[in-house]
Amino acid sequence: MASPPVPGPPAPVVDVSAPIVAGAADRAEADAVVGAAAELGVKELSRHPVGHGRWLLQLAAPGRDQIGEAVAALRGAGFAVLAGPPTAGHTTVWARRNGPSWFAPGACVCFPWSPVDREAARLTVEIDPGAGFGAGGHPTTLGLLAGLVDPATAGAARSGPDPGLADADPGLADLTGRRVLDVGCGTGVLAIAAALRGADPVDALDIAPAALAATRANAARNGVADRVRLVDADLARCTGPYHLVLANIHADVLTAMAADLRRLVVRPGAPIEPVGPPRYRAAPDATAGPATARAAEPGARGDPPRPPRGEAPGPAAEPPPRPAVGPDPREPGGLLGVSGLSVAQVSRLEAALAPLRTVHRHHLDDWVTLWLRW
Repeated sequence: MASPPVPGPPAPVVDVSAPIVAGAADRAEADAVVGAAAELGVKELSRHPVGHGRWLLQLAAPGRDQIGEAVAALRGAGFAVLAGPPTAGHTTVWARRNGPSWFAPGACVCFPWSPVDREAARLTVEIDPGAGFGAGGHPTTLGLLAGLVDPATAGAARSGPDPGLADADPGLADLTGRRVLDVGCGTGVLAIAAALRGADPVDALDIAPAALAATRANAARNGVADRVRLVDADLARCTGPYHLVLANIHADVLTAMAADLRRLVVRPGAPIEPVGPPRYRAAPDATAGPATARAAEPGARGDPPRPPRGEAPGPAAEPPPRPAVGPDPREPGGLLGVSGLSVAQVSRLEAALAPLRTVHRHHLDDWVTLWLRW
């Protein structure tokens, strides 16, 4: 049985009908969009505030055949721009495809150009997919977001006999200072939502450069770039552990990586250690040139730098002493959230993830989200 949709504010800020639509994070970016557009012969038709200092711009190109070129040029300059409805008859369909996706009361994921009032929403995750994968509107993503942002709603919308997520894991109600890993981050939707809820640090892992670039930009757009750490590495190289591990991937891939997913979830009573840098290669800066795009040289993963050619290496530096830590009875153990499953695939994945046990199942359309813990 599918969970009922979660309603949001009913009316958009403005009906979009312009040939080109752009979203701007602040007035300065809005002015920059208009200035860059003017150099292409594109004029501003209107701009509307959409809350929290953000703006929605409607633009017009000299002719319909110039729209594609103008959009490509503006996106190439780093602006969140999209072609609007091609004709008046396509306005309703365009609005549906580019509107917000609500996953909890007052909480949505939306595009920068979505005509939704950000101040009318309790939480807004704003995503420009760029060349990355995932805009946050798929049921597999919404299922994880529902539990991540509002466990009570996930429990209320459940189907079957499982307990509500809020009852099964009260700790999810407060992510402040908790360590989170987003496996296969795509455009960063889950990582950013966790950071907005106070998690720190949040490691966003992916092996696709386009996904990491999109996540970097979206983390900055949502004001959490200082908490989201981008990681270009295989899951097997992660050391963890994490209080919360999220993975929205195909079921067969989840099954293949089950041992690593299980290993990375904090065990009950585990010592709480200071949060340090990731113990694997950090993701490249999307703005770096070819010579520096991948930080694989010594020192990038904490290794001591090599001495210059012709010089003998000096004595190895002593690592700083690590604070003494021991079992912490306050640590209830971490939580694993996985999605991308059909009902028929659940039992096989649960067996692969054992002894982690399912504490909640969330059904949305034909997809299942599982929450598991020790």
